[in-house]
Amino acid sequence: MSVATAGGHDAVTPIDSIKARVLSGDLVATRQACQVLIEDCPEQVEAIHLLAVAVGCAGETGEALRLLRRALALDGTKAGWWRDLGMLYSVLQDWDAAADAFYRGNRLEPEEFRTAGAHADALIHLKRFDEAQGILSAAVRCGYQILPACERLAEVWKRSWQFDKERKIRKWIADLQPDTGAAWAALAASQWACGQLSECLSSFDIAVTLLPDVPELHSEFLTYLLHDPNQNAYSLRQAHENWARAHCSRMLGPIYESDYNPERRLKIGYLTGEFQITPAFHFLFPILRNHDDAQFDIYAYYSAALCDGYTREYEKVVPHWRTVAGMSVEEVRARVAEDGIDVLVDLSGHYPANRLDVFATRAAPVQVTLPNYPATTGVAGIDYIITDWWTCPAGDESQYTETAVRLSTWYMPYRPPAVAPEPTPLPANSNGVVTFGLFQRPSKMNEGVWDAVAAVLRQTSDSRLLIHCAWRNLDDRSDPLCRRLENELVRRGISAERIFFRGSLDLSDHLALMCNVDIALDTFPYNGQTTTCECLWTGIPVVTVAGASHVSRVGCALLHYAGLDDWVARNVEEYVQIATQAASDIPSLARLRNTLRRRIGASVLVDSAEVTHEIEAAYRSMWRECCARRRVTLEGRTA
Repeated sequence: MSVATAGGHDAVTPIDSIKARVLSGDLVATRQACQVLIEDCPEQVEAIHLLAVAVGCAGETGEALRLLRRALALDGTKAGWWRDLGMLYSVLQDWDAAADAFYRGNRLEPEEFRTAGAHADALIHLKRFDEAQGILSAAVRCGYQILPACERLAEVWKRSWQFDKERKIRKWIADLQPDTGAAWAALAASQWACGQLSECLSSFDIAVTLLPDVPELHSEFLTYLLHDPNQNAYSLRQAHENWARAHCSRMLGPIYESDYNPERRLKIGYLTGEFQITPAFHFLFPILRNHDDAQFDIYAYYSAALCDGYTREYEKVVPHWRTVAGMSVEEVRARVAEDGIDVLVDLSGHYPANRLDVFATRAAPVQVTLPNYPATTGVAGIDYIITDWWTCPAGDESQYTETAVRLSTWYMPYRPPAVAPEPTPLPANSNGVVTFGLFQRPSKMNEGVWDAVAAVLRQTSDSRLLIHCAWRNLDDRSDPLCRRLENELVRRGISAERIFFRGSLDLSDHLALMCNVDIALDTFPYNGQTTTCECLWTGIPVVTVAGASHVSRVGCALLHYAGLDDWVARNVEEYVQIATQAASDIPSLARLRNTLRRRIGASVLVDSAEVTHEIEAAYRSMWRECCARRRVTLEGRTA
């Protein structure tokens, strides 16, 4: 709270004396002096204000509020007093009252920005983002508390999905604080949101260098690196191994003695932060639901703090549920040991709330990753990665630090959403033009993807393109992100009138919108997984390019199991050819749409029981190998 100047007195007054006590921190003497003045003159308004300051500084917020409101009732012309009132209401989290009080103070003294940040915070809580932006922008222009104001302004823009504005001010903050890793990490995140992948990776590289002991930040960098078309299978493996070298120095081994019987009932533990509302639900839930209880006892170790409706669905199908969010490595290891886990399975990779640090210490005799995260973990303590012959063809095993265990089926069975609509007739038959769909996030759309999409549109002159993903910005065609995506095609000769945008929708509306598309175009090198499955289930074929790394071959595998091998291109030229030929044969496209859901329904893509059975067989084989190694070790000791 502030100490307002009385003004208009040449000699030292009792009020001046009290102000001096406040400034010296002598709150007891301040209160006594104010109370004497108020007793003599109950309407001594400055004394009332100073008493409010003193009791407020002493933590008596309610009494300070009463006194300050009394002072303002007597004299409402003091801008600083209104701002004091705003600060008190902010402490009490009465954001409406705080915003009103700050507004009154600003109206009396518009060029004063001492409380601009607190005023903006109140408006942010009220979701009045435009007003908060105006206040903080004015503070920035006047150079007042420049960094705190910029941080708040960046947060306002982030919360209101105005990522381009956020990115510009994050860049300015990072330039002002070039040795602050958090500033570069925040800039990288905003660049990512704007679809500026190369800039994002450069900023993240700086952030990781400045903050070498933050594994979560380094993991986030790796998730973005997977999108980089300049990477290959070897460089991605090397980057993940670098993470492990930086953050996984301990290798301790299991802390309990297992019963190494190769055929007994096994305890399988799934350790992850994915048991929440993520796309992984449609792939992980079917596996957990279909385990053979006679052969396997299933445990879940949930490492994220968020619990939602999806978390509760997972809890229903897992016999033994453990929450390990916030636990240390030692605490998680102890819990895994107490439960006697034989095979510990990672479902996070480098996604948020992963516990690769636990796997690095060898918490269980057998450790495996099921690649919900589409790459190697780089962690030496993880023995196996489950994959298949299409995602990892013969000879590609070296892309993983883990031993590749290939299933004859797909390894991530898809559970179609109950809200998925029935496939509709081919839209091109009714509207007379072919509609292509691009459903991936902007950061997957690199120069090569834009070249390919533009070539497809040029060779199908009457076609149009729907760009849709869970990005709220895409509903506003004037948004910088929309303009940038549009310009990528316009500068390649495509008319803007042929391009349509839709942003974030709930799941049922998202799937219904997809039904307006005839052919979906996949991104590369980072293929789609969830969106590809959604397309196939709604009757939409997908064109993809098969690359040479796990992340770039997921589309190839999915289309193989859907019986659409002829929709998989070996290069960009084939990608364009497949899309344009399909668009020119409307009858064939219509027949495919009418039969595709039945084909998918009969495939291993949605046969979660068969896939889970193969995964279980893999666990059993891994356990047998572990027991055999144990037996050889014991025999060597006794020889």
